[in-house]
Amino acid sequence: MKKDSYPDYAVGEVSNVGMMEELKKMRSLF
Repeated sequence: MKKDSYPDYAVGEVSNVGMMEELKKMRSLF
């Protein structure tokens, strides 16, 4: 991993739960 991607990784880790919720919603549509 690049050092530049660390900040994004930290933010992504926090919003990981939100992403999972969105994935569940999208899956329920199909």
